[in-house]
Amino acid sequence: MAKNKIPSYLTVGDSSTVVVRGISALLNDRAFDPFLATGIQKIGASIFNNFPTNIRKILMEELVGSIATSMDRADDVNSTELTSWVVNEYPRTKYDSIIIGAPSGGAGHLASYLNSPFLTQHFLMGFKGNFPIDYSERYLDGCLRAAQRITDNNPDLSAIIHYDPLHDRFIVKKTGFVRVKLLSLNDIYRDFITETLKPGGTIILLGCKYPWTQYQIADRINFQLGGLGGVSCDEYNKGSDRIAKYINHERRSSERKAYRIKHENWLIRAYEQKLFPESEWGLLPSFADDVRSFADSNKYRTVEIMLDHPDQLSEIMYRAFTVLIQKEHGDINRRIFMDSFTNSSPIFNRKVSACPLWLPFICDDSYDFATRILDTEHETTELLIALHPSFSNPFDLTPLEKWMNYLSRFKKVNLIGVNESKYPADLTAYFKFTEDTITYAGQNPKPLRSIATIDDLLPFVNAILDS
Repeated sequence: MAKNKIPSYLTVGDSSTVVVRGISALLNDRAFDPFLATGIQKIGASIFNNFPTNIRKILMEELVGSIATSMDRADDVNSTELTSWVVNEYPRTKYDSIIIGAPSGGAGHLASYLNSPFLTQHFLMGFKGNFPIDYSERYLDGCLRAAQRITDNNPDLSAIIHYDPLHDRFIVKKTGFVRVKLLSLNDIYRDFITETLKPGGTIILLGCKYPWTQYQIADRINFQLGGLGGVSCDEYNKGSDRIAKYINHERRSSERKAYRIKHENWLIRAYEQKLFPESEWGLLPSFADDVRSFADSNKYRTVEIMLDHPDQLSEIMYRAFTVLIQKEHGDINRRIFMDSFTNSSPIFNRKVSACPLWLPFICDDSYDFATRILDTEHETTELLIALHPSFSNPFDLTPLEKWMNYLSRFKKVNLIGVNESKYPADLTAYFKFTEDTITYAGQNPKPLRSIATIDDLLPFVNAILDS
């Protein structure tokens, strides 16, 4: 299969893009590199990783800003080009099922379980800019022109300007993030399904209803403050002592800002807030309705997996892969691949027969989720831990020391793409993840060849979603 070119205005390391590319690697049976670091970037990262933490954060901030796209490229964003890129990532063969909807690492593992392609509703663009930190209105003003151009040129897209001054603090100073979502099932996706889904095959509609308040700026343009982690939507909007303490500590220490800032500067005063599906993980109802209508019209079977939270799919896949691996390799020592955010690979766990346990992020809520699952595991279970390098260090980020202290009861723990002395501001993590997965798979090969069906999965779906 010829290499498919990613639209140049698309963010390569975004959660939706990484999932599509990871599933492509799986279905094409090729190595997967989530971040596509160049040779020069790898050399530079290895050298600069020896610098103090504050310098490493500044370097990453500059790097992300440098690879962002010009605001003028907003005119080039095209829903047909985006969806064409997605379908061209996958082999043109006949599939028993096709997954469509909201992306996540769990979606990648679902595709791995079923050997199915995934058609994402979401795409993210990062636009160059200079945004004074902790000023939402300035961020909105800087990104609104791009969002307006995108929606004006694409009536089938909505846009969300996504600003998270906690978890994305190190990158939102130089980069304006606009996430677009398909409002309906366009012809590119329709044709791909018609061409590749077997007669009687299944469309799996994957959605997440997790809500978040957003400012409604225009008919198809919203602004979201904050995102999933250990801080609730309510706390982002109302403020708290710990938010005030954190942002002013950051301004004084790492950002060298002498004056204090108020949380009120995170708020947008001129627009109304409403509840919507969360920007990064949520599925728009209009898109879901169009998928249902298309499936009915074409007499495809439809199975809906509608989540209340993205970690529900992670638990579903953890339990489903447990059974699948036991059936094929009941004699091997149990392995768990705990991946997080975009440090994820749907082909890696199959190469080594490791049960996946994906975390949406690396904050306290994900720690609580992971430990609830791992509490049931025996100490002889081997753990492969891939924690995303956040670079930001907000108060809800679970320290690596806390992770390692909890994991100490297990006899074998392997850090994948994690440098203990540099985490979470590790410049090498963006290529070390790929190197470590390749090395581990080469040294510990145990392919999982069994392919499951959607009917195999449904008992696990029902058990988690009905509980």
